Amino acid sequence: MMKKISFSAIRNQFVAMCTRFPIALAFILAFTVCAICVTHDVITEEKYCFFATFYTASAALLSAVLRLWDEETDNRRLSWGVQLATQLAWLGFMIYLVSEWELGIIHVTALVSLMVAMVIAGFLVSFTKEKTDLPLWHFTFRTLLAAVVAIVVSNIFWGGISLLFTSFKELFSLQLWNNAEFDIAIVCLGCITPVLFLQLLPGGQRKHDRSIQGMPRWANAVVHYLFVPLTVAYLVTLYAYAAKILITWQLPDGWVSWLVSVLMLLMVSLTVLLYPSRFDDTRKFDRTFTRLLPMLVLPLLLLMTIGIVRRFSDYGITVPRLYLALFNLWCYGVCLWLIVRQPKRLAWIPASFVFLLVASSVGPQSFANITLHLLSTKIKMAMAANDIYRFPMNVEAVKTWKRDTTEQHRQVSDQLLYLAQTYEKHELSQLADSAAIAHIIKSYDKESAENDGDLTVRSSSTSEQSFPVPPGKRHCASTFFTGEEVRLAGDTLSCTITLSENGHERTLPLSFSVKQLRAMQSQKKPYWTFNISQATVYLSSLYYYTYSNTLTFQACIFY
Repeated sequence: MMKKISFSAIRNQFVAMCTRFPIALAFILAFTVCAICVTHDVITEEKYCFFATFYTASAALLSAVLRLWDEETDNRRLSWGVQLATQLAWLGFMIYLVSEWELGIIHVTALVSLMVAMVIAGFLVSFTKEKTDLPLWHFTFRTLLAAVVAIVVSNIFWGGISLLFTSFKELFSLQLWNNAEFDIAIVCLGCITPVLFLQLLPGGQRKHDRSIQGMPRWANAVVHYLFVPLTVAYLVTLYAYAAKILITWQLPDGWVSWLVSVLMLLMVSLTVLLYPSRFDDTRKFDRTFTRLLPMLVLPLLLLMTIGIVRRFSDYGITVPRLYLALFNLWCYGVCLWLIVRQPKRLAWIPASFVFLLVASSVGPQSFANITLHLLSTKIKMAMAANDIYRFPMNVEAVKTWKRDTTEQHRQVSDQLLYLAQTYEKHELSQLADSAAIAHIIKSYDKESAENDGDLTVRSSSTSEQSFPVPPGKRHCASTFFTGEEVRLAGDTLSCTITLSENGHERTLPLSFSVKQLRAMQSQKKPYWTFNISQATVYLSSLYYYTYSNTLTFQACIFY
């Protein structure tokens, strides 16, 4: 990072950093003091501890981002006006959070999205006037390297100082002040790390490097010999799985969304890492690979889409599922834009991600607010069918609701429990009072403690079982099934299991009568017999968990 390492060079670098980032440095020092005050119980109330530490740390980050933008702006009045207005807006938001204490999912998602936006903005704000993203690429690489160096150096220094102070106690019996180890950690990690990082942050010509030179040789080798083969392996695996479900004509497993998400992350990462190759005619493989990659990934996004739609259809709306659906749409947009436009700039990829994240997390249209509103509306409509019209509900209204026996009772009960476990009491104040919410959670915990599952069927035998071979059955398989791809429709609990037969897989749909399973809970038998879908199932044990919609059973199957 520095051409000559000497005391004079370090001093000059530090002075340059203080001149370049004075406001950020002031907030870093304020954070250090506030954090030490918190550890010494000078500040004790939780919300003020949060404000003192989180606000000063986030304001330091915001100041650094604004300063990077300021370096590219010629209008001093505009620059200072924007910086002052932004800092005041952030201070107002922090004061609002403290006044609304306790924080719930609505506030937390908004806060996290704004912090992510702040970090991404730090990389982008200096390069809005550039025609290509080569300066952004070099700045990002050097900034990440600076962060790694700052973290490693400060942690080594922290370890050395901690060992030195420990030796004072062990060798000389010197007792340090209370919470000394916390103070050392705060100074080393909370002060030295960001100060060192700001010193190493590229500036001037190093900030606007427009050369087409890519990664160092070691990084280039890691990308080409590790991450490119890994991406190809993901592509082959997912296309093989897509061929399998087309041949067997079945819906994709919900778990495939994780693989597609990782593949998308690999695609974006490789597109960014190999970006300089777009301007280098000698790197034909990199240019061809990054051009074909979005074309190969785009069809696989359909697997993720089907899995998401199935989740919404089977289990309803939740905050994470809305974010996953939005991420899926963003993936489509990125792939299509890369294929159709083949843009020279890639800054729009993180910029669009941040825009969608903030738009879906901040304000009344946030996913947390939408989920709360939709589920609350459904619950109120269901309550009206039980002559419950007064809201917020009290404990008696919840008890009345629990006596309902209609088919929609289970689904609405799950939604009510989801809200009670996901949102804070003040966020649900329009739906139920705090006592009713506590009763809902307590009732669920009590039911979970009394039962291993909402449906529990156990064999009376603990030894190995022998089963009669049903007439006409030629194959036998012992299976232990567990999964969440389960459907409960009326009285029927159904799933699909996969059996291996001579190296080939065979799917077998199974369904159970809930009424029959409940009757079996009180029975003690070695096994229970079910004739299902041209198969005979000898069931040894079965557990069904309503809230997570998870089915687990052990059985011997003849078919």
